[in-house]
This record gives sequence, structure tokens and C-alpha cells, in this order.
Amino acid sequence: MTGEDAEEEARNRTAENETRDRTRTYWQPVRSQGRRTFLSTIGIAGVGAAGAYAQRSDTVSESVDDENPTEIDSCVVIDEPGEYELVDDIEPDGDGPCIAIVSDDVVLRGRGHRVGTEERRAGGGIFVSGEGLLEDPGEVDVPDYHQIKSVRIEGVEVSGFQTGIALAYVQGITLSATTVRNNGRGLILVDGAHDVDVTDSCFEENETGTAIFGDPHGYWVPSPVNITFEHNRLSGNNVGVLLESFDTTLRLNRIIDNDIGVRQSGEIFNSTHLIDNAICRNRQYGVQNVATDLREHGGPYVTDVPVVATDTFWGAANGPSSFGKPTEPFTDPETGQPAGGDGDAISQGFDPGVANVRFDPFREETIDEAGPRD
Repeated sequence: MTGEDAEEEARNRTAENETRDRTRTYWQPVRSQGRRTFLSTIGIAGVGAAGAYAQRSDTVSESVDDENPTEIDSCVVIDEPGEYELVDDIEPDGDGPCIAIVSDDVVLRGRGHRVGTEERRAGGGIFVSGEGLLEDPGEVDVPDYHQIKSVRIEGVEVSGFQTGIALAYVQGITLSATTVRNNGRGLILVDGAHDVDVTDSCFEENETGTAIFGDPHGYWVPSPVNITFEHNRLSGNNVGVLLESFDTTLRLNRIIDNDIGVRQSGEIFNSTHLIDNAICRNRQYGVQNVATDLREHGGPYVTDVPVVATDTFWGAANGPSSFGKPTEPFTDPETGQPAGGDGDAISQGFDPGVANVRFDPFREETIDEAGPRD
């Protein structure tokens, strides 16, 4: 290795470490400890009793039908089923979640209105959270486990929060046609997130666009987890998608112009599939799979599970590049195809010269259907 090569490698490693450290300041894995611990762990102050932790006391409880949705023009706790509609932009004045949904069978329509401000502030935007584990399960008994079920959020803009939208201990959640921008974390899915569909939404200029972490099973949620993330756009974020999770499928997304497009923790139980995505013009990595040696922390495993990112357009017809531009490109861990293209960079695993991202086969042309649909 020449002196110039060594210097470039050092710069790349410094940039990688700085990005990793910066990302860690915005999230921490949350285990199954209930809504109160969940909210306090992710940095939301003012947590009160279950169902009573929004900024104001404007609790909405009117049951509604399709023809007569309840109108919302200020921060609320939604604790009854029904349909709700924003009729104006909402500017929060406290640190708690602005809109807290603690009931099943809720539809929240933004009608293009914004929750939040242009300036970054503390606090949270829209939170949906069940109670999680209400008692210590011990070694045998199954605990009382409560999820919020059947919630749909659509057509809202969320901006300027520490956490824009948070989902924990939920089942059957749909998020669509929503813009999440200029937040610390745009969208987070943590413990107990089950049957979640995120579609046709934009995550822009956040520190982390979307973070899927913790234990989606919540230790007691039935398998499979079924988290799907399709037809979204992630751009201008430090990290587009941050993954530390099980059973996640990302398909037909446009992941462009971030520092890192997709970053996975590399944990042994991960099963991430990135299929038919456009991952382009990300400045450091298109996909970074962080191999972890748990033996350094007293564990038995070296975890280096490859991310499946096949049928992806990497920004160039000749496919992805290898991070750091080594003389010999990294090879696909299954097919041996070298990542010697001009597209976005992928990471190397513990085996020298072998990528821990499966990229073969790749698309030679952009994927027009990737990203939000009109």
C-alpha cells in the first residue's frame, strides 16, 4: 500500500467512525419495557400515566364516522377509535409528543398539514405506542402484552423534532403519503412493531431517515414480523435507513444523496432484504453492513451476516464500487462477482476482499417505479 493509499484509508475510516458515533447519539436500542420506559429512553420528557403524556390536556375522545371526522388543530391524545383530520398546521409548545395515539382503530389524515416547525427542537411529533410487557415474564409465564392495533396515518408532514414519528408495541399499522423531514430521527420502529407497512412517503434531511431497531418481536409477538418498506424516498439524510432488526423487506425505494444510504448493524439474527431499490449518489456507502465481533463484549459470536441487496441500481451501469477503492474490489459473498463498478460503495466483511453485501445480480439502468407513487 502506498502512502497515498494509506492516507486515503485513514480518512475513510475516520469519516466512517465519525458517522457511526454521530448516529449513536440519536438512538439506543429499546427492549420490551413498556411505553413509559420507551418514551423516556428515546428522550421524550414529561411522561405521565398511560394514555396521558401529550403536551396539552386537549384529549380527543369523540367517536366519529367517515362523514364526520373529528377535527384537530392542536396537540392531542387520541384515546378513542375513529377518524381524525388535521384542519391546520400544529406548532407544539412543549417537549412531549404532539399527537399521541393510544387507541386501536384510528385513522389520522393530515390533509397536507404540518405537525412541527421549520426549526429543529426537542420532543416528538406523532407517537403510537402500546403498553408492551406489563409484567416480568420470568422464565415460563407469558406476560400481559398489549399492542395498539389498526392505525392508519396518511398525508401529514412532520418536521423539526428529536423524533418525528415513533411506533412501539403496535400491530397492523399503515403509514402512507407522509413527509418526514428535518428531524433527529424521522421514523423509528422499535420493540413489538408487527405488521407495519410504510409506503409512498418521503424522509428528507433528517439525521436518520428511518430507524428500525430493538426487537420487533418484543419477545412475544408472533412470527413473522412483517415489516415492509416500499415506494419511499430517502434523501439528504446522514443515514437513510438504519437497521438493527429482524425480517425487514425494503423494496422499490429511492435511497439517494445521503451520507450513508443503508446501514445495518450486522447482528447475527438480521434478515434484511433490499430488493429492486435505486441506491445512488450516497456519499460514503450505498449499503454499509457493520460486522461486529461480540467476543470483544463477552459474547460468543462474530456476526457478519450478509445483507441481500440484489437487483439494485447502484447509480452506474457497471454496478457498485468497493468502499475505499481497493486495488482488488470486494467480491459478492455468494457468486464471487467483483464490486468494481462506478456506483455507490458497499462494505467489506471480516474476510479480506469479500463484501458482506450481496449485490449480484444488479440493475444496469435506473428503476423508474422506485420511490413514491403519485
